[in-house]
Amino acid sequence: MGAVHHDLTGEPTFEPMIQIDMEMNAFVSTWRHCDYVSTYMARMIGQNRSDSVRHSNLFSSAFNELLEVAFRTRHTDGELACRVSRQGATDRIELTFPCVPEPGSDISTPYPGI
Repeated sequence: MGAVHHDLTGEPTFEPMIQIDMEMNAFVSTWRHCDYVSTYMARMIGQNRSDSVRHSNLFSSAFNELLEVAFRTRHTDGELACRVSRQGATDRIELTFPCVPEPGSDISTPYPGI
């Protein structure tokens, strides 16, 4: 394993590997998109691992769960960005998607039932 590089704050630097951007309207139109995106991303990032099949399977399962969170928002405006970065043996998944807070989810507002 090579030297670990750090950014100005002292955090390890993660190098970008792959990114997929998709309109939320298209993404939430079909549940299968979660599986398609997670499987594709997992196959791409598992290529240079010693046990690529095991790594891809585990990564796909975890990534699919995260995508399902984005899917369940059912928010159709905006864009979903899926990015995977790597630093040594660690892969970082970043999902960016629009969401609208649910009523009563603001903890600074008192709940009317209390």
